Amino acid sequence: MSGVGHLDELYAKYKDRGLVVISVTDEARGLVDRFIEKTGAKHPIVIEKGSSADDYGITGFPSMFLIDANGRIAVAGNPQESDIERLLPEAWTLPVLPKKLDAARKPLEKGDMAGARKALDAALAGTGLEEADRTAAGEAVKWIDGRGAKMLAAADADAKAGDAHAAAVTLRKAAESFKGLEAGAKADEALKALLAGKDTKREIDAGDVWDKLRDKVRTMKPDQAAAACRQVEKKYEGTKAAAKAAAAAGRFEAMGKGR
Repeated sequence: MSGVGHLDELYAKYKDRGLVVISVTDEARGLVDRFIEKTGAKHPIVIEKGSSADDYGITGFPSMFLIDANGRIAVAGNPQESDIERLLPEAWTLPVLPKKLDAARKPLEKGDMAGARKALDAALAGTGLEEADRTAAGEAVKWIDGRGAKMLAAADADAKAGDAHAAAVTLRKAAESFKGLEAGAKADEALKALLAGKDTKREIDAGDVWDKLRDKVRTMKPDQAAAACRQVEKKYEGTKAAAKAAAAAGRFEAMGKGR
């Protein structure tokens, strides 16, 4: 973790416009607490149990990534403020709802878009809303529908780019969040189409296996972790997950030799 002052400046400048700044480490809590006390860091610092190094192909520290609103890496290495400004219009900040729309706010904050949309539709169908509240409800409905469309578009872009697993992850989230809505039905349909393809299903299966294993290997001894990673590499040879597993295996093998 470094460049705290710069990250704090970005956090303060852009957080109200939708930018989330997070530092990620796997260091012990005591070390992190002392780091925060020493630097006065203001932005969130997360102690992970997984391995973002494997997910992002990190080979050196510190590393910085700018993630777009659809969860994809937009800039790797040294993002500039111009990159942030370019992507901020796509940020999906939750709409602010008035008190009379509390029934919609709670599911919205939980990511239950279908529940929020149902509550908003019910409120709009009634006569108890003032004009300002009705306008807010209408804008929230547009936001929910737009969010669904963006998730479907992001999954389609990932699929066309050859990342079937990333597409599947997004489609699963969309299917769950928008269950009962058009976006949820479209997500289910798109996911079934991906799973119907032999190669894409293999990529998805491999990605799922790797997602489960990457957290587990951190609790293993280096030689055991390396062996587990090599098994995934061998079984799913040629997939993106196999490449990630191979990279992780190499790191664990190096750790074992360094003991």
